[in-house]
Amino acid sequence: MHLARAAGATHLTVACLGAPGYPQARGLYYSVGFREFTRDAPLIKARTAG
Repeated sequence: MHLARAAGATHLTVACLGAPGYPQARGLYYSVGFREFTRDAPLIKARTAG
């Protein structure tokens, strides 16, 4: 976060896909100022051979 701020960033996004299962991670993110934005999960289709 410090490096991003020094480079001029004004916003950061964290994708914490397992947050409900890992309350310690959620607590860490909240403790440094992050707040829930959405629960939408991105869908990614891996390219298959052939």
